[in-house]
Amino acid sequence: MLTLKEQNIMILGLGESGLSMVRWCVFCGANVWVVDDRAEPPHLKTLKAEMPQVQFIQGQFEAGVLNAVPVHAVFKSPGLSPARVEDLWQHAQSKGLATGTELTLFALAMNELKAKCGYSPNVLAVTGTNGKTTVTSLTAALLRRAQMKVAVAGNIGPALLDTLQAYLKPSFMENLRNFDAQELEAETAKETAPWVESRLEEEEQAHEKEQAPMQETHSGEEALDSVNAVETHAPSPGEVLQAHEEDEEGRAAISMPFVSAEERTRQRLHSLFPWVADLPQAWVLELSSFQLKGVTEFEPTAATVLNISQDHMDWHRDMDDYAQSKKSIFGAKTQRLLNRDDPAVMGLVPQAKEKAKPSPLASKSKSKAAALPLHLEFGFGMPVRAGDFGVEHVNGMAWLVRALEPLGLKTKKNQVDEELEIQRLMPVDALRILGRHNASNALAALALASTTQAKLAPMLYALREYVGEPHRIQSIQIIEGVEYFDDSKGTNVGATLAALEGLGHDRKLVLILGGDAKSQDFTPLIEPIHRFARAVILLGRDADWIETSMALSKVKLIRVQNMHEAVRVASLNAQSSDAVLLSPACSSLDMFKNYAHRGQVFLEAVQELSEMGAMEFAQAGKDSEVRL
Repeated sequence: MLTLKEQNIMILGLGESGLSMVRWCVFCGANVWVVDDRAEPPHLKTLKAEMPQVQFIQGQFEAGVLNAVPVHAVFKSPGLSPARVEDLWQHAQSKGLATGTELTLFALAMNELKAKCGYSPNVLAVTGTNGKTTVTSLTAALLRRAQMKVAVAGNIGPALLDTLQAYLKPSFMENLRNFDAQELEAETAKETAPWVESRLEEEEQAHEKEQAPMQETHSGEEALDSVNAVETHAPSPGEVLQAHEEDEEGRAAISMPFVSAEERTRQRLHSLFPWVADLPQAWVLELSSFQLKGVTEFEPTAATVLNISQDHMDWHRDMDDYAQSKKSIFGAKTQRLLNRDDPAVMGLVPQAKEKAKPSPLASKSKSKAAALPLHLEFGFGMPVRAGDFGVEHVNGMAWLVRALEPLGLKTKKNQVDEELEIQRLMPVDALRILGRHNASNALAALALASTTQAKLAPMLYALREYVGEPHRIQSIQIIEGVEYFDDSKGTNVGATLAALEGLGHDRKLVLILGGDAKSQDFTPLIEPIHRFARAVILLGRDADWIETSMALSKVKLIRVQNMHEAVRVASLNAQSSDAVLLSPACSSLDMFKNYAHRGQVFLEAVQELSEMGAMEFAQAGKDSEVRL
């Protein structure tokens, strides 16, 4: 932040995050160069209009660029794969230049705000192959209902640095620049000195009493107790120390409060930076593997990895590289929240040598609560550790629950541990977001939000009211007994697996699948499609390849040319009480602007079907060629 002032910074890539990084660096007073291998990157016009002083270089991401520009640091847009910028990146590091991403800049800014003005909010981070947006949005909704000021940013949008900059006025930055931390420390020490001297005098007097002969009216044990009481007295911050001077009549003088150096510093910072009170109390960040790749400075308060399945294999070197990027969400002190139903995620359980943290979910009983391990778990089935979340089935009803320490007295060393107290939170059926996987998402959001000490009751109210995000298993309409679901956000095999599992247990499905396959393996879909699907409609650039990879499937595979045809053919293959599910398991960019555009076209096709009637809609498309 302030350290960027007058530094020469190079930004690689001018997409949305790249433009955000440029804005931030300019805001912080840096000199900026932007490199992009496209002649007309998406935000070039915006860059020239907003920040004409920024120099744009059109060319390849090659080492030679650094020889022509005197930069001190290089930051990369998340969308640029490591292989694409490897030559320039390695050359920058060999020259000793600082390197990083937008998340690096965000982390550095938060660290500086904490050091300069004491701003230390909860930073909650969410990643995973699927469910990131739902859990991020839901966590924010829970905290807002609990009256916390919340900022949401990252992969969900808006960009991290744009969001942070919106809270920081130029006058705030100037306020920070004029702040002298050493001067404040010296003033605080000077103000605290009289109380330190008073305390030393008290200790000296106590020592003299200890050395003096014991009075006859006191036994040796009583005197020793008195001395020990003096020696063990240690005032906590804000504790009142008595000035034990007496006037000539023997009456105690007026007491004066002791304020610790830490508390004095906090009070002074509050008066110097009153605007800090208006900053978010919690940041909820959705982070992709692209954003997390190679990040080392990030230290969120708590973070979750929801799941890990194959995705972006056209970007990452292999699955291990992808999983390691997800793991980068955890700092050394981050409270980890892990999905116990995903073996890959449970591989991220911290080692026993790591220190434990106090539990934010300890029982309110008077007995001392056990320290919580560095990680919490959530998932289906009963929780088996204090602080974990799960699902309990009682008389045919499923409940979201969490486990607390037992309320009884602490067990003796050789006694069997008492059973955990299971706290029922709400019935799963009370959730307005559908699907088994969304029960897991709800648990993840509750676990993440609970690390802030926010009140539980309002969070449960918000959880019950949450209706989900657009294009994420969103119920569109029911036509002649068939319900149509938009899961256009299902851009990988793992997302489609979750959608099939979430909806398939209650009804048969007609699945619309296909697009840009991103080099994924589609064979994991064969078994759930066999169990839950009546038919699969294939469209998009990689439909042929997907059909070949699913050759062993016994379910009918139908090829179509566009989304309207897909909806029409799906309606003909669905029966009453079935569902038509758009969950493509693919990127949308082969046919659409983005997944939202794909979902909108699906919605329009369903609305047309509703207006015309299924039979008339089918008749209107009779002339279309559909290859079975």
